[in-house]
Amino acid sequence: MHNAECRMLDAQRGAQAETNAAFALPQLVRWLAIAAVIEWLVGRTLTRGAYFIPKTSPVLGLYQGLTLVGQFAFTLTGVLALVAAGWLAWRMRAELRGIFSLMLLALLAASVGFVFVAPSAWARVGYHLLVLSALVPILRNLYAKSKDFPPRIPANLRESGCEKIRVDSSRGVRAKIRGFLIGFSLSELGMVALRAHPIFRLSVWTLPAAAMIVGELYLLDGALANALHAQTVTPLSSALYNTGELLVVATPFAMWWMYARRTSGWMYATAAIPALAFALAYWRSPALTGIVAMWSLGLSLYLPWVLYAVSAWLMGVALLTFWRRDVNASPHLEWAVLLMIATGYAPPVSTHALLGLIALWLLTRADRENGFGFNARANPAETTAAADRARDSFVARATATRQ
Repeated sequence: MHNAECRMLDAQRGAQAETNAAFALPQLVRWLAIAAVIEWLVGRTLTRGAYFIPKTSPVLGLYQGLTLVGQFAFTLTGVLALVAAGWLAWRMRAELRGIFSLMLLALLAASVGFVFVAPSAWARVGYHLLVLSALVPILRNLYAKSKDFPPRIPANLRESGCEKIRVDSSRGVRAKIRGFLIGFSLSELGMVALRAHPIFRLSVWTLPAAAMIVGELYLLDGALANALHAQTVTPLSSALYNTGELLVVATPFAMWWMYARRTSGWMYATAAIPALAFALAYWRSPALTGIVAMWSLGLSLYLPWVLYAVSAWLMGVALLTFWRRDVNASPHLEWAVLLMIATGYAPPVSTHALLGLIALWLLTRADRENGFGFNARANPAETTAAADRARDSFVARATATRQ
């Protein structure tokens, strides 16, 4: 009897180990998320916000210590981001016929090369185009289950994105080239949206994906303006930036609606602390809060401050829900969300661009059965049945081995 109980206990432990292995997340990603969050909070928020604090001797010593911590976290984040991107390129080599892997390797080479050689204006344009190209295979994870992906798109729809941008011929060839490239990128964004068929296949992660695309379009527009010696601030660039920031603010609302509406009350109370801190800071000094928000996350705070406060609150609720495993979603979703937060909006640094790509890839996998997550809309009965099958299979193998 004792031997039978021991065999059953070993079988249950083995089945649990197999289940955990199916959703295993490399420690590298966890360390990358921790380093990125420290770099964001210390290097981009606390130290920069401390610029406006009078520097007495104790405060100056604390400021110098925080600066060293932020610099170390930034360096560690950069190294881990390069390693994680290389790991991701290796993992994705069998998917999409290696296209995404090649793009990531090209981004890695460019990021390392820019450390030793200052990028030219056209090199920056090429880098942002490469980031936009790398986003396309990642977004394909959102719609990979659709039977009619990709749908046939009429020629007139494919050309409409470029036709929407009217370029005055008096501006010369440079403005036309800039308008064509931006228009082509916008048409690609429209094609990605059209591929989300039916409409209910649109994942909650479509919002941060679209925000990253719009942010890269904004950076591409600025890089093109510098390369063509054209006007840097245009109505198009302002519209792109404001649209992307609106998508960033809307993302926590969608996450809360999808995953965290029925969470416990203490999570709502705990998540309200940073939101209240932001509201108090904005009430005391709106201009200073806007500067720190731009330095920290790339947000201009052009929308009503209440929206930012509620968005931060709901983001905290969703993050705590993921951390407590109180939702039927990917078991490692909180690390991807932390990476997404630490990336910020429209990051001008290549390290943060790599963070955004890694975070977005992990988030899009949350809607797939394979990789790091299972379908967020999966039937709980199907999940239980799969676990039962795995346990029974392991019990049969263990019994046969011991006999």
